[in-house]
Amino acid sequence: MRQRQDQRRPTMERGMLLLLCIVGPSKVSMLTMSDGFECRPNSQPWQVALFEGTTLHCGGVLIDRRWVLTAAHCNCSAQPLSLPGSCAAAGTKCLVSGWGITNHPWSPFPDRLQCLNISIVPDDVCRAVFPGKITDNMVCAGGVARKDACQGDSGGPLVCGGVLQGLVSWGSVGPCGQEGIPGVYTKICRYVDWIQMVMKSSPPAPSTPTLSSGPL
Repeated sequence: MRQRQDQRRPTMERGMLLLLCIVGPSKVSMLTMSDGFECRPNSQPWQVALFEGTTLHCGGVLIDRRWVLTAAHCNCSAQPLSLPGSCAAAGTKCLVSGWGITNHPWSPFPDRLQCLNISIVPDDVCRAVFPGKITDNMVCAGGVARKDACQGDSGGPLVCGGVLQGLVSWGSVGPCGQEGIPGVYTKICRYVDWIQMVMKSSPPAPSTPTLSSGPL
């Protein structure tokens, strides 16, 4: 992510977290959070980092105490963020965040959470840039030079007015942050009913065991 803002990678209390995965094309040369800025500490409390061992793999969003929403290609084998009641209009100002690759050669994967201000792109513009590839379940944002999400940001949140409107999904196969080429995001407003259905149909989490203070 180029030009972003900061937060140390959070740790989560022990407990059960379930992944909800939304299918979308993999972002083959995912835009770096280009020209982003370090996020203000604790300003993105719903942000989740997904690791494979000690390697950052993807981002995610905490949408409930037990549920993390991320992109399906992030290998599906804190404070929740509200789901949208309607889709965001073109021109809506949003913020995307993540720990993905930046344009700083000395520290391509930042220790601190990065943020980037971008806007929703009109559907017709998005379809013209990616002919035949954009569906009704996708929304584009960005398209300004050096301002984009990138590898490692996949699954991270696109937040508009305090509401989750997108997940980082895919983009150009070329370098991240190209002028006139927006990033493509999963359009969360199209999945709200499905997300809520899956969450409601899940069995309740097991209660947290407590330690007895009496004799064993």
